[in-house]
Amino acid sequence: MNLVNCTIEQLTDLVGNTGITRLYRIGIDYPGETLNVIFAETGDYPIIDQYPAQAFVSRVDMETREISYNKKDPLAIVFYPAIMKQQHSGFPVGETFLNIGTLLHELTHVKQVFSGRLEMLGWLKMNWEGVYHEIEMKGYLAYPWEKEACMEQLEWITRGNSLMAELHYKALVDSSLAL
Repeated sequence: MNLVNCTIEQLTDLVGNTGITRLYRIGIDYPGETLNVIFAETGDYPIIDQYPAQAFVSRVDMETREISYNKKDPLAIVFYPAIMKQQHSGFPVGETFLNIGTLLHELTHVKQVFSGRLEMLGWLKMNWEGVYHEIEMKGYLAYPWEKEACMEQLEWITRGNSLMAELHYKALVDSSLAL
């Protein structure tokens, strides 16, 4: 596993020790796969900047740091720490708690890609379990790969309360459909 453009201390500051443990678990579950963790300022990846993403998973050309859809390029989680802090500054739960939720969401996508269930084909083009999808941002959270990732995150936030997680997920989908 490569930690690109960051240190272990920076990652620990962002997500806490539980997040680090989960990152190392990826290496155990998918030996031989490389997961890159990049801390970026908005503007580093203009393809995503129009949306207020806290983090996203993509393939990245590590020399140019450009988004790639080449399966040979390594997988990366790209974090926008400034957006994470900005979006959750007024939330009553501690920032680290929510950042771990974001990390769990993105690690779910990493597992989906490493296991072959999710394949990124291009900007707004995905294969999910063999079915091709041209993605629309309106209602994006209703896609099955997003539901799985959101539920992982919401189960963490609700401390395992599946019913509460489902209610939060439904509210998220409803708001994403209203965009």
